[in-house]
Amino acid sequence: MLNAQQDLITARARLIGAQRDRVIASYTLLSAVGRLDVKTLNLKTPDYLPEVHYHQVRDAWHGLRTPSGQ
Repeated sequence: MLNAQQDLITARARLIGAQRDRVIASYTLLSAVGRLDVKTLNLKTPDYLPEVHYHQVRDAWHGLRTPSGQ
């Protein structure tokens, strides 16, 4: 009985590992073809615009002010 339980736990752990590997592989593929972005993933977050961020922090000393100017 204990051996069967251990086999079941091992099989479940392998299933979880395989599911994780599949998700990682799908994100790796999206990244490789240039489709790993906010729009493709349908995320509810604004796009990162490097130009805007640069203008927000270009005159800020490190650690003294946030991008919003506080």
